[in-house]
Amino acid sequence: MGNIINVVTRYPTPAACVLNWTQHSAAILRCDQTITLMGYYSLKSYPAQLRRIKFFDAETNNTLTFLTNNFQLPAWTIAELYRCRWKVELFLKWIKQHLRIRAFYETSANAVKTQIWIAVSPPTSWSQ
Repeated sequence: MGNIINVVTRYPTPAACVLNWTQHSAAILRCDQTITLMGYYSLKSYPAQLRRIKFFDAETNNTLTFLTNNFQLPAWTIAELYRCRWKVELFLKWIKQHLRIRAFYETSANAVKTQIWIAVSPPTSWSQ
């Protein structure tokens, strides 16, 4: 069996789609829908059905809309996955802005930790 890649992303403002199934929910989780993208390039690139989840964020007073190809996880979990992913993105942005790291040269955990450690370490003089 091949690897399955699950995607969770913000839904672009009104993209053409056909609503196949919907379930309206409580105050925080607005709706959980199954859609098919209808734009020419969207349909050509991804013809399968997607899941659209609308979630109300009480902290920012905004309704967030997510797209995913994962139909097994509960809608609340999908929203939490995106929230956690967004925290990581904000942390990496902060690191790049404040530690003067323009890019990470490697993607392994050890390489990223080493590069951050070098950036926060004060300069030392090797000569005596």
